[in-house]
Amino acid sequence: MSARIVYVHTDPLPSAMAGSVFALRTAIGMAQAGLNTLLIMPTAGIDPKQALQRYGVETLPPGLRIELTAALSTRLGPLSIGRQRRFADQVARLSQSFAPQALVVRTLTLADRLLRQGVAAPLIYEAHNWYADLDAKWRGAEELVTPRKLRREARLAAVEARVVPRVAGLVLLQQAMREPFEQAYPGCGPINVLPSGLEIPPQLPQPASDPLAVYLGQLHPHKGLGTMLEALIHAPQLRLLVIGGPALLEHWRSQAAKLGVAQRVEFTGNLPHSQVATQLARARIGVAPLRDCFYNRHLTSPMKVLEYFSAGLPVVGSDLPTVAELVGDERGLLVPPDDPRALAGALLRLIDDQELYSTMRSKIAASLDSLSWRARGAGFARLIRLPRQ
Repeated sequence: MSARIVYVHTDPLPSAMAGSVFALRTAIGMAQAGLNTLLIMPTAGIDPKQALQRYGVETLPPGLRIELTAALSTRLGPLSIGRQRRFADQVARLSQSFAPQALVVRTLTLADRLLRQGVAAPLIYEAHNWYADLDAKWRGAEELVTPRKLRREARLAAVEARVVPRVAGLVLLQQAMREPFEQAYPGCGPINVLPSGLEIPPQLPQPASDPLAVYLGQLHPHKGLGTMLEALIHAPQLRLLVIGGPALLEHWRSQAAKLGVAQRVEFTGNLPHSQVATQLARARIGVAPLRDCFYNRHLTSPMKVLEYFSAGLPVVGSDLPTVAELVGDERGLLVPPDDPRALAGALLRLIDDQELYSTMRSKIAASLDSLSWRARGAGFARLIRLPRQ
């Protein structure tokens, strides 16, 4: 009999939050790897089949069961009444009846509540953030911090300090996250690194011939879109496709105009997940021009890079640990962060050097299986000491 694992997330299914599709794909990968999997998430108030169709999922793999519980909060006019205690009770009840070998939770406050009330299975915390030193965390990305955000994260720092030493183990998304956790919580449980996954396409799109680079993701300044726009000044034959928004969309339109590159930049705004692959297929290169700051060095998990790989796109990215883990020296080029000239030079090199470009596409194609959601699920199987199936 295959082992059982429960994966829990507090975003509803479906939702506009990236965590929803991440949780769904992780659970699918677990089942594909041979784990008997229970995914627990709040409902968004629509039929489960319709919820899955929002993500292009028509059928679930054998071994995956999804439980959509009551909504995590209820709105009364301008107020929102949280129901995490009720959700935790439902998670505990469903987990007990499922009898898993491990319960994986990726929300600190939920992990804290479940530990306090007791759960039947070993609880594993999948960390998507870190709060132990807020001064270090936001140094270089201060534009993201408000007094309200700092107050909230200070509360989460106290929760993290309770949870991390008590869980059966930690799952991190990248090796770069290991150092902050080990330094803040020496002697904590086993740390396992299980990277995010990608969806393997039936076949990679044919390489685009146009000199079009694509930026996919959030538009916050620390993500480096400003550096990419400046790079266009030094690469006049290059065009840029920007997929993301709506926050700061008009700001970057204005910046492109001020730099004199607006005619070579196309902004799509935020797109449904189902349309992203079609847009990526238009491009020749993906860019991940992250600025140099603690958050980008240690805590970000650049999902955009995996999306680029799913489209067969070599990547030009900042030479930071989080990017280098994925890109390496075989699937793209790394450049010093915050250096528009270096970024432009690397992009032009990939456009001009056909042999290098083809080699990198071949390396990407050969690595898709090892970067897939199924590979991530197999990592969870190893974590709970199961043979891969």
